[in-house]
Amino acid sequence: MSTPQDNLTDQLGRELHDRGASVPGHPIGLGDVKRTAGKIRRRRQVAGGVIVAAAAAIIVPSVMVAGNLLGGDAAPEPVPAPSVTQTPKPAPADGPIVLDADAPQGADPQTTYLDGVRLVDNAGNVTELDKEYYSLARAGDEFLATGYGDPYFSVDVLDAEGKVLDTSQTVAGAVSSADGTVGAWVTPEGRVMTRFQGRTVQMNTVAGGSVEAVEILGSGSCMEVDGGCRVFVSRMDGSSAPQSADSHGIVDVVGGGLKNLRTVSTDGLLAGLVTQPDPDPAAPACSAVYDEQAGKRLFKTCDYAFLYGGKTFSPDGSQVLAQPQDADGAGPRSIVVLDSRSGDVDAEIEVPDAKGPGATGSITHAVWEDGTHLLVKVETTGNDGSSYNMFRVDLTDGTVERVLEERASGGEVQPWVFID
Repeated sequence: MSTPQDNLTDQLGRELHDRGASVPGHPIGLGDVKRTAGKIRRRRQVAGGVIVAAAAAIIVPSVMVAGNLLGGDAAPEPVPAPSVTQTPKPAPADGPIVLDADAPQGADPQTTYLDGVRLVDNAGNVTELDKEYYSLARAGDEFLATGYGDPYFSVDVLDAEGKVLDTSQTVAGAVSSADGTVGAWVTPEGRVMTRFQGRTVQMNTVAGGSVEAVEILGSGSCMEVDGGCRVFVSRMDGSSAPQSADSHGIVDVVGGGLKNLRTVSTDGLLAGLVTQPDPDPAAPACSAVYDEQAGKRLFKTCDYAFLYGGKTFSPDGSQVLAQPQDADGAGPRSIVVLDSRSGDVDAEIEVPDAKGPGATGSITHAVWEDGTHLLVKVETTGNDGSSYNMFRVDLTDGTVERVLEERASGGEVQPWVFID
């Protein structure tokens, strides 16, 4: 005899299937994808379509089906959030923090990053790779490096020496947990893949195309008996609500009325668009932060949009990075650090003459180096082409340092790719 829970499960399954079946595909060329993938641009989430053609994914031999993740038929326990030390909130700076090219030179980044074919760890050790990658994630002692492909991107599993162990196809890049012990990506067929302890495990399958992994919560292992993992996914075209898949085989729609999910904190704050993505850059768009544990929206803003890609929440989840909603097609001239619960602006960071006619630079990426420091990458365009500079911003006092040497553009991938 069926139970109310059985009926609810069947109903949810039918609903997700119907939603996925109703999403039409809108193929675009590889060149369009490459031009979009290289830089953070305003309303990146509304690229006018994605690759959805069916193809057999190249999955590593050690793939396991979702049922093998289960440690029995018991209901899943919540995935524990990694222990995070609460960082005292920095005092707001007196006016915008300007990324001046004449700032003093500081130490090299205290985090792992890609520099062309060089993989540089936080101690400065360098590993030479066979090719360039545009996205990097971590899974224990291994790296998940995403490169361009035709028609799909590919995720290479690299060992500590940079050797390719396995390869899988994906629609977008891979992501890693806050502690870097587990990683995840989604194949073109919607299979949610996880990587931990030297093996690749399929968690579940989500319906529809253009699905990307946004975040993975978990630590050490994605086996249910070890605590399990939860992977958050979103459709880049906003055709249906974001979802999460967990180690017990459950796929569910996330709350908060989000149309497109941008980032998730370790303590369950979800940030993304609450208006339907629109390819028209002049169309109004609003974003919000939703507290999943409390079941309530914390704030909504139509002035700012959360940054695309990477971990934009601070390590303790108290702040989140965003850019002005009215940024033009050249990229944002400024970014802001928002209080995650109130939406108040704690700091504003901008290129020189950001609001004037002389602005030539745009911010293409920002990453948390630790709880009080940001690494911000700036592209400057001139008569001789584009160049890139990296800056370290101390949010406690507003001081700025230049990091690494200025780099001219060249190739398909921007210099300095940090772990997502």
